[in-house]
Amino acid sequence: MRAGRTLRQLVIARIESQVTDLAGKVFDRATDDVGHPYCTLGSSDWTPQGDDCGPARQQSLQIDIWHSSSSKGALEDLTDDVATALDGFADEDRLTMHPIEVTLIRVIDDPTGDLHGIVQLQVDLEG
Repeated sequence: MRAGRTLRQLVIARIESQVTDLAGKVFDRATDDVGHPYCTLGSSDWTPQGDDCGPARQQSLQIDIWHSSSSKGALEDLTDDVATALDGFADEDRLTMHPIEVTLIRVIDDPTGDLHGIVQLQVDLEG
């Protein structure tokens, strides 16, 4: 099952289409020359959930949103926008999935001096 890669592609496309401030600035991994704000896909994990009906997994994915130190409020707005874009979203044409559930939203000061927003999601995938 290669559902994790497909889920990452769906998440990138969804954020870019729904959060205008991050359009063209959502990456699996960003390069050093990307300007703020931008978004990267962070750590992921999954646990097998299969049964007699076939293979399945519960997948978690962290979305990292990066902003300059100038505005924690602007970063809070972006985390809200990303969470709204993803919570309840499913693209069953590309992946057999249940709707995404946003399980955590956090804004923190990063040791680099930037601000770091985190949106954690969980989704059940089948197939």
